[in-house]
Parts: sequence; structure tokens; C-alpha cells
Amino acid sequence: MDKNTGEKAKNSLKVLRKQRNQVAEWYGNMKSSSEKTRRHVKKGFSDAYKELNGSWEKSEIEFGSSK
Repeated sequence: MDKNTGEKAKNSLKVLRKQRNQVAEWYGNMKSSSEKTRRHVKKGFSDAYKELNGSWEKSEIEFGSSK
């Protein structure tokens, strides 16, 4: 892997880790909230998950799948 590709991969992993942490935080909040708050948290979790999924797919396309 050349230096430029390595930097891109490193940055992609940094973004994925941040988004993974956001999803985990939303999930934790959702588990311990009231019904009204749960609906709000559920939407936030869903949005964070979609963003994480999109970033993951972009990384797979850019760096190849390990499947």
C-alpha cells in the first residue's frame, strides 16, 4: 500500500470509529429513556447508523472488500 492510500485508509478508519461510537452512544441513550425521548433517540440512532453504513460502503468501494 502506498503512502497516500495508507493515509486515506487511516482517515477512513478514524471516521468509522467516530461514527461507531456515536451509534453506540445513541443506542445506550435509547435503552434508558422514556417513550417520548426514545422516539427522538431512535431517530438519531437510525440517522447515525445510516451515516456509518454509508461510510463503510464507501470505504469498501475505495479500498476493496475483504469478503
